[in-house]
Amino acid sequence: GLTMGQSLGAHLVVASTLKLERAGEAESDLDLGAMARYGIVQLGLSVKNVRQAEFETADGVLALDRQARAGVALLGQSSGWINAITLAADADLTTTTTIVAGETRYVAGGLELWIFRRKVGLRAGASRNTVGVKGSSASGGVSVAVMSGASVKTYLDAQYTNGSDRTRRSWGMALRLS
Repeated sequence: GLTMGQSLGAHLVVASTLKLERAGEAESDLDLGAMARYGIVQLGLSVKNVRQAEFETADGVLALDRQARAGVALLGQSSGWINAITLAADADLTTTTTIVAGETRYVAGGLELWIFRRKVGLRAGASRNTVGVKGSSASGGVSVAVMSGASVKTYLDAQYTNGSDRTRRSWGMALRLS
């Protein structure tokens, strides 16, 4: 997809992603998002599948339902050994039906710490489906700076998620430039 963002003043950013999706045939769709920040508070809203694209398949019509999610975060910074801390919570505003999990509407929360001059990031979180099969999951993650240049830093990221919600169970590793 093609993503573009625009700052609107000192406290608001809006963004969109124009995407081409394919399921036997190609359809275009649009995702929208907005983020506002004032002081230590950050608010976000995203809407996926704005056009609600539909695809003809051998099993009938596959429709991508519109999905919306909102969240809030509290951000803090320090010159001590904990350089940054984020406490966040978000929730689905719409119910989504999936082939694997049935009806889903998640609420989630988490904590992120950056320590040792932002060389190590630690994350922990939890989520719960509030409709259908009410499974929950917990997750943890770590980021370690492996190379730090003047304008680009390289991180090794790892994450693990487990719990009664089998659809959320996962692990992963990535090399990230930022």
